[in-house]
Amino acid sequence: MPDQKIEKYFTFFLLISLSVLFLTISFLSDGYTGGADNINHYFIARYSFQNPELFLDGWGRPFYTILSSPFAQFGFDGIKVFNIIIALLTLWISYLTAKKLGYSPSVLVFVMISFAPIYFIMIFTALTEILAGFMLILSVYFFFREKYIWSAVVLSFIYFARAETMIFYPIFLVAFFLKKQYRAIPFLFSGILLFTIIGGIFFKDFLWLVHRFPYPIHSTTYKEAGPLLHFFNHRDMIFGLPLEILLVIGFIVLFFRLFSKKEVTRQQSFFELVLILTPFVGFFAMHSILYWKALGGSVGYYRVMTSVIPLSSLICLKGYSFIDEKLGPMPWMRYLAMAGISGWIITVTFKTNQFPVKPGDEEKIIKVVAGWFKDSEYAKRKIFYADLRIPFYLDINPYDIKRSNHIYNTPVLGFVPDSSIVLWDSHFGPNENGIPRDSVLMNKRFKLLKVFEPIKKITTLGGQKYEILAFLKLPAGQSSDNPELLRILKQQEEESYKEIKSFFNDFESTGAGINASKLTTIFAHSGKQSYRMDDFSEFSPGFTIQCKDLMQGFGNLKIRVSLEIFSTSVITIDQPTLVISLENTEKSYDYNTKTLHSMNLVVNQWNHVEEEVKLLPVHSGKDQLKVYIYNPEKTVFYIDDLKVEVLESADR
Repeated sequence: MPDQKIEKYFTFFLLISLSVLFLTISFLSDGYTGGADNINHYFIARYSFQNPELFLDGWGRPFYTILSSPFAQFGFDGIKVFNIIIALLTLWISYLTAKKLGYSPSVLVFVMISFAPIYFIMIFTALTEILAGFMLILSVYFFFREKYIWSAVVLSFIYFARAETMIFYPIFLVAFFLKKQYRAIPFLFSGILLFTIIGGIFFKDFLWLVHRFPYPIHSTTYKEAGPLLHFFNHRDMIFGLPLEILLVIGFIVLFFRLFSKKEVTRQQSFFELVLILTPFVGFFAMHSILYWKALGGSVGYYRVMTSVIPLSSLICLKGYSFIDEKLGPMPWMRYLAMAGISGWIITVTFKTNQFPVKPGDEEKIIKVVAGWFKDSEYAKRKIFYADLRIPFYLDINPYDIKRSNHIYNTPVLGFVPDSSIVLWDSHFGPNENGIPRDSVLMNKRFKLLKVFEPIKKITTLGGQKYEILAFLKLPAGQSSDNPELLRILKQQEEESYKEIKSFFNDFESTGAGINASKLTTIFAHSGKQSYRMDDFSEFSPGFTIQCKDLMQGFGNLKIRVSLEIFSTSVITIDQPTLVISLENTEKSYDYNTKTLHSMNLVVNQWNHVEEEVKLLPVHSGKDQLKVYIYNPEKTVFYIDDLKVEVLESADR
């Protein structure tokens, strides 16, 4: 009895602690995992009361929209709170399921679910996987509590949280049949029947679930196949090593318990395999095949596995229960082991993901676009966009067609009224929308206003370089030479950079970092000497620049490196490498490289080499900028006249 009281209080302590942790991270996070899908779900839920048809939007998942819409009225933070509540309910139901099945210590399931890397990062989103996972574990819980009709009813609605969860219906159908719970079977279709009737009346089409299914088997956009073992190869991003180990142990324990001498044990183990292991393995296998065959719009997102993390965690707990039983005679060892595995799981999660969640690279550019548009002379103009994150950061109602238009799958060129603004992006524009860059850029009726690019090149969907182009639709009779405007904009950007620091080494004398024995007069580009890289030269002389000396203004920094290289033989390997690195005391956070092999050096003559890179924002004045050549293969060549220029743009 005392142990039960302690467990009860500890359970509530965990729930409260996790609630505080989840809410704190959520409100501190100005980013989210999962990209624009978050915003689409948020908009559908946020504006569903003004636009009732959104409650039945197939892509938005009607059951998710209905439950989350009250929370979405409080903004994006509100809908994230909804996911936090569902996650906490998932933990509680999973704990009750573990207790019912005799898995010990049951409270460990809180840690195993919460801190599975993919589950933890998905809590702070507006995505539907968390709800689907809750509905699945609730159905399992009701089944093992012998509340079969309730189990069937809950599962009947899961399709309207995640479409691919339809794979669970035949599994539960078999389970009810094997349990001889025939009365529960019709209730498996109750949710589908209810939504069919509601949608049939609303849309005047009782086959609306088929006709409005949002995912074609063969998508015209998401058609790039991936490796069959994609999810398995990235299991560290989904489970993390400690849970992977326990998952394997749990598999083995569940299998061998099928051969127990006790009939009760054999029977329970059989249904654990049917309702815990089979849905997990089946879901994992299904998504692996969909991505492998490029079916159903699958693009290999790890996040889809969030829906079965509660089940996988029960399997992990089953594996840990086996270990816990062996430690039974040594209570202190049991507590020590539980603390150790919990600490390991939590540590792995925080090493796998960054918290609080920061905006992604694309979101950062969109926020810049939003700031520009709000401050521009075009701020009152109607805008057309493909990416829903644009109206989100502009705080615009995307369903107010007087203010904006989402050009999803719409031919843009003949659709946009004069004097409107088009914000074309390379993620959604050429992919979901089928609007290639040149179809707008080369159209003389669209005047290029501005180009927005990340500091570092981002490759987005379809292998496109990520960028956003802002256009003004000109009245009839006016035209624009956009290639020329693009050239002018690029030239203006280059001219905005001014040199603030310069460093030069002609190797005519010794100095810091220079081995005097490597200075040679055999070859020299200028003066009498150069520096010889040889069998004992892993790193060349370079420059280590204190970032406090660079932080003069608030603009962007660019580094231009030039040097002369002489080699008596062709360099055919990927090393040596010119390195431009921003580093703090622990690691490099902006590491730029260019191999000498890629420079197409001509042998037996001096080659002038230049490399220019934009730097990410400097984290601290205590950080350092380092420029050098990394030569791990000890290749022989000569360098001279190494120059580093630090340039700053007036544009922030």
